Amino acid sequence: MTLLSIHAKDDCYAGPENCICHAFKFAMKHTHIPSILLRFTMTQRHHFVQHTVFFSIILALLVTTPTTWGQTVHRKGVDAGRFQTPVTLADVDRANDLEWCNGQTQPAITVTDARMNIIWTTNTATHHRGLSFGSSRDLGPRHARLALKRILPMGSILVTGNVSVSVLKTNVRGLGDLADDSQWTPAQRIADGKVTSEQAMDNGMTLWTLPANTRSKAIRLTHVPQPTDSKFDGYVGGLYIMTDRYTDLTGQARVVSSANPKEAGKLIDGQNNSWGAWDNGPKGQEVEISEKNPVWVQLSFPQAVTLSGLNAYACGAEKVVMEMLPDSFDGPLGSAKESDWKTVVTRDGLWDFYPAQLRPSLLDLGNDVTLRAVRMRMIAPHNPSGMHGHMQRRPEGGKRVWLDELQALMPLGNKPLQTAILDSWQKHEAHPPIAINFHLDKPGNVTLVIDDADGKRVRNLIAQTPYPAGDNVAWWDGLDDIGRDTAAAGHGLYHVPGDLVKEGRYTVKGFVAPPIEITYEISGDNAGSPPWPTPDHKGGWGTNHTPPSCVAVVPADRNQLNKELIFIGSYIAEGGHGIFWVDKDGNKQGGKHWLGGHWTGAQTLGSDVGPKPDTNTAVYVVSGFSGEVRFVALDRNFNEVILGKYQLKKSERRMTNDPSPVGDIAVYNNIIVASLPRLNALWVMDASRKALLGQIPLDNPLAVAFAQDGTLLAGSGEKLARISLDLSSLASMQAASDPKSLPVINTRQSQMSMTLDHPSGITLLANGNIAITEQGNHHQLRIYTPTGRLIQTIGNPGKPTIGKYDANHMNNPKGVDVDSSGRFWITEDNTQPKRVSLWEAQGKLAKAWYGP
Repeated sequence: MTLLSIHAKDDCYAGPENCICHAFKFAMKHTHIPSILLRFTMTQRHHFVQHTVFFSIILALLVTTPTTWGQTVHRKGVDAGRFQTPVTLADVDRANDLEWCNGQTQPAITVTDARMNIIWTTNTATHHRGLSFGSSRDLGPRHARLALKRILPMGSILVTGNVSVSVLKTNVRGLGDLADDSQWTPAQRIADGKVTSEQAMDNGMTLWTLPANTRSKAIRLTHVPQPTDSKFDGYVGGLYIMTDRYTDLTGQARVVSSANPKEAGKLIDGQNNSWGAWDNGPKGQEVEISEKNPVWVQLSFPQAVTLSGLNAYACGAEKVVMEMLPDSFDGPLGSAKESDWKTVVTRDGLWDFYPAQLRPSLLDLGNDVTLRAVRMRMIAPHNPSGMHGHMQRRPEGGKRVWLDELQALMPLGNKPLQTAILDSWQKHEAHPPIAINFHLDKPGNVTLVIDDADGKRVRNLIAQTPYPAGDNVAWWDGLDDIGRDTAAAGHGLYHVPGDLVKEGRYTVKGFVAPPIEITYEISGDNAGSPPWPTPDHKGGWGTNHTPPSCVAVVPADRNQLNKELIFIGSYIAEGGHGIFWVDKDGNKQGGKHWLGGHWTGAQTLGSDVGPKPDTNTAVYVVSGFSGEVRFVALDRNFNEVILGKYQLKKSERRMTNDPSPVGDIAVYNNIIVASLPRLNALWVMDASRKALLGQIPLDNPLAVAFAQDGTLLAGSGEKLARISLDLSSLASMQAASDPKSLPVINTRQSQMSMTLDHPSGITLLANGNIAITEQGNHHQLRIYTPTGRLIQTIGNPGKPTIGKYDANHMNNPKGVDVDSSGRFWITEDNTQPKRVSLWEAQGKLAKAWYGP
């Protein structure tokens, strides 16, 4: 027995639980120890009580092999009661997960983490990545199959994604043919007052109901794209299988909330709203949430309904009380007093489950309850100390809660789903006494006003309100709106008091207009065609984050399209493509989101200019992010190839003094030279061996480029250095073992005579001339002879200024390369606007692409 004692404070970014995980990881390295006694002492600053708590956790870790550890996962969350899934982790048969599109099948790659799955199990939540399937430009259905190792009862399935659901029939051998609908039993749901098997909307969060006594060992997820969709892929974030049959009545309910009522509709919209979910305000309420100061949400129904429980999806409260307005209550719902509400059950231990793509908290009411309305009172917020790092600030000191969706789960037993369709609200609602009947030949938006006998306007009844074709009725309560505040539009507070009109004769006037139709005309500030992402990755343009800042021309013999391509990169990508490639006319041919790891697209780009390039490699990319330098390549088929990743400094939130950013790269016969200005060094890598070899010391290095003879040109501050290195000797150098202490590579260096002004990009022309993008006071492309004499400038000179935009002026020109026609492709490291410009050899602006 070994005693491992660790003391940690609640100062780490991801919270104390992550500190425990680090301790586990440390212990796991000592697999030769048969038993470890781990004592973890943590000092925690409690977020809601101003005192310090000291405690110890004694954990006996019976360590055998790392794989045994990896198969056991503790999952938080409220006890699901009778909603507990029958699926165990051992039931999940990921080896037989499959996707089908256009008659072709391939393994469905769900997630790489062996512990997590798309299917929720008794001891694991779902993963944060979900499953995309059927990536194709063709229309038509695409399917994904999630397999189980045994037949299980299935009554209902909770699913996030844009899919419809069916399950394999038990009389089918094996795991079925995804293309044969006869082998699969479709699940159904209630939408718009009818039973349907149609797929859910994008970001749908849907409870699907199967026929009574259904059993199966495979689930089929189907997506049918529309021609106007930006992406044709199907997507499922996760699914939760329940033994019994339930349906969700939320779509037939009305919702109110004690806080932020304008956003309450999100609670019943059937969507996974994620960060846009309902909450009680961006900062919460003024006092901490408690039993005395709760936040509540309420669902009401047009008739009495029977519920087994609720699904508080992505809930930001840890403890809730469920209350009901019994079916014996016969007054208007709005007239109910606090004494009319009855407590049903209290549930503790709810969990948000971020960043999982399925985040249920299934709340069993204990018994089936018949009611007119149900209310969930949130009486305790989440303690942020155990939450994901992205969420730790969200509770706002115990004053804020949130909720993405509140589903009302009605038990069906053996009854058909049709029996869960409720009466319309209109049938049960009281309405004003005066009916105004009118007929429409076709649907339209109706405006009605009411004038008195003298023609004076007394009421603007409805405005641009949609009505269907046929006979319709609008109701008037007999009040006027003469006393309304006519200045309301200026100050935003609307007050429309009403007085009962006098007895007399009144005339209703109105008109109907066709529904407003939206026609796409143009997408401003986006050079993509179309401007939105498409399944073939040709749509859209760059990324929505940093501007295009680097460019490289790639010959036709190094890519699968067999034509000259121009690669364009942006440093950081959140949405869109951080790196993409276009043909010589600027037509986008493809793109990728990240390269080398999270967030980085391409901080620098380089094409091999040596006589012996690797023709199976299209382009090289080196980026620095969060203390890590990432060497990457795209092969001729545009697949990512990791050449090496080197951590110089531990990643920290809001990192300062990050040494990893890269200024520029140059490539010659598979040798990559990357400038790291914050290290005052050039790094040298042999890409063919994926070996980082060493460094060349150089003050403030930025732009780099190889000449045809292998001489390296490197910007050093305001000067340009010529560097001669023995490229042949690099082949015998061993890979460096420590990126923080790289060996120095011997070179011969000399400085050229000219003085540069903030050089940022450089390329060598066929005639030996040197083209350099300079910022400083110039913001031009400036061309020099091999001896350093300035012979040409391109672009109007001067610093960026506020005023009329000049297309012939470049703002912060950075990346530059020359194509086979002698034209210059230049990226401008500027956000207003983001621009890639193309210039003729003579200096004339040929074309420019803007955005996004």
